[in-house]
Amino acid sequence: QSTADNTEDPSARRGLQDIMDGSGSVFSKNADHTKIMLHLGQAVDLQTHGDAESAADELKGAISAGLDAPAAFYSLGMLQVKTKRLGSAKRNLQKVMSHPSFSLGARLLLGDIWYQRTKYKNAAMRYLEALRAADAQVVSQEQADELRELYDPLIETLSREKDENLQKQLCDNISNLLVRPNWRQRLSNARQQLDDHGDIPIPLAEMLVGASSSDVVVAMSTVRDLARDGHLGSALEEILFALQQSPTYLPLHILLGDILMSRGNLDEAAQKFNVVARAYSIRGEAHRAIVVLRRIIELDPMNLDIRIRLIDHLTASGKIDDANKEYLLLAGIYYSLAELKKARQAYSQALQLSKQSKNADSWRVRIFHRIADIDMQSLNWRQAIKLYKQIRVLRPGDVDACRSLINLYSSLGESGQVLEVMDAFIAHANEIGEPEQAIEFLQSVIAEQPDKAMIHYRLAAQCQQTHRTSEAIQHYDNASELLLDAGDKAGAKELIQKIIKLNPSNKEEYEKALESL
Repeated sequence: QSTADNTEDPSARRGLQDIMDGSGSVFSKNADHTKIMLHLGQAVDLQTHGDAESAADELKGAISAGLDAPAAFYSLGMLQVKTKRLGSAKRNLQKVMSHPSFSLGARLLLGDIWYQRTKYKNAAMRYLEALRAADAQVVSQEQADELRELYDPLIETLSREKDENLQKQLCDNISNLLVRPNWRQRLSNARQQLDDHGDIPIPLAEMLVGASSSDVVVAMSTVRDLARDGHLGSALEEILFALQQSPTYLPLHILLGDILMSRGNLDEAAQKFNVVARAYSIRGEAHRAIVVLRRIIELDPMNLDIRIRLIDHLTASGKIDDANKEYLLLAGIYYSLAELKKARQAYSQALQLSKQSKNADSWRVRIFHRIADIDMQSLNWRQAIKLYKQIRVLRPGDVDACRSLINLYSSLGESGQVLEVMDAFIAHANEIGEPEQAIEFLQSVIAEQPDKAMIHYRLAAQCQQTHRTSEAIQHYDNASELLLDAGDKAGAKELIQKIIKLNPSNKEEYEKALESL
């Protein structure tokens, strides 16, 4: 019985349901949302009733209409395995092999595809990769990365194995272990039978393939001891010898990169890490490629090609917020190099990607600010105004956006728009019970534009509302002086009357001033 018949991945079903509920959706640019939802609803219903072939056809229809979600490709691949459409299933499952939610299931199904084709070596490779992913889930987080590394020499040994009976037996063993509802408990029970040799976890695969990575473990331990004691030359010799025995064991290459760094050979270390990252990428191990790419960026922060590759891997792995952080860093580098067009393009790509984030609005605000700043630098003031207005919609109390709008409208001589922005900010602050926030905002605006009577007037009114009477009197006085200088005696009289009603200590002086007007 095939893996697909025994495996109904709940993450796939949940992922399809999230799309129908409107969360977790990923659509192509010209997607037909109505058509997608129609196909998707039919697919889920047919899948629930066991009609795999029709469910697969409906999912294909949803994807053709613009659905671009990992859960859809995984579910389609699983259904195609059930209905023996193995070529199509293989293509769809390979698309999600690096996605953390579907990596384990996809590798099991790909192993099943090769098994059904009697390609036992390929099947065993995929099954062993699936066991690595599953094994890492039942140990502590501190041990997980090291355990994944210890699977590498086992996979390398298997790649040279010519005994088909052994390959087939390995597939059966792993399938019997993993393709069952209680696979986590089975793995935990099996792991308890292993001697853990202290802090170094032993791969469960060693129980199934009869291979041992102890020589590699000893070699790496020796190299680290030599390096720690400062014997870098000896460490380098030891690791080169170990690489002759296991030339494709990538953790050894990473350790070699570390030794090169310790010796000050930073360029060579970066090149070594780059080769390792590419190898992990080819093998579909996005998580480990990401770790190595970050190491390269630590060595060479201005390496834009590596940062772009890191963004691609983060995006493919569903780490949208991390990818957006890297986009902002990339755009910042372009900005520092005065390549404003490329910086704006990077921000635009981040903006598009942020639609997939749970923190989409927060990302949009941050990115709009950055793009608006570039538009300001380019004197594209109208475009900057559009962006700041979008920020106000998302976050009405954004002080920087409102202040920038006021400065832009003032520069363009649009005083009515200046007052509209101020009044909206004041109203929002009062509405959320933060009137002091409006006072601080108006004070910052006056610091930049001290000769605007209407700003002093609004600050005076806000101070009066919060019972800061002396400050209200001062700003009413400032506003009346500015109105008088502008020849607006009626406006000045009105403000002096407001001051008199507040009963200042020098009330008689204001009454005389009012009489003289």
